[in-house]
Amino acid sequence: MVFLEFALSLILTLFLEGSVALLWHFRGKNWLLFVLVNLLTNPLVVLFHAMFPGWPVLIVLEISAFTVEGLCYRAWGEKIPYPVLFAALANLFSFGMGLVINLWI
Repeated sequence: MVFLEFALSLILTLFLEGSVALLWHFRGKNWLLFVLVNLLTNPLVVLFHAMFPGWPVLIVLEISAFTVEGLCYRAWGEKIPYPVLFAALANLFSFGMGLVINLWI
């Protein structure tokens, strides 16, 4: 059951944030960076939220995730405009859609 939660969260995150990356014109190596960064942050956020449930922890985890992602995009991305803003918007979109999905389930 836990594996399913991790896999579903990662797949949804890659799809939703990937949609924003398409709009942000991610190409080539930036796509690889996008996948690697999300493989790093998403499972950690899911794991720590499972260990420490609650809104305050979730907010800290999400802010930490988009900060790490944005810094990675800025450091290693190839000409990504406004990398931290991209990370913030992509994560906000993904988080918001996750809330909507959870309300339907």
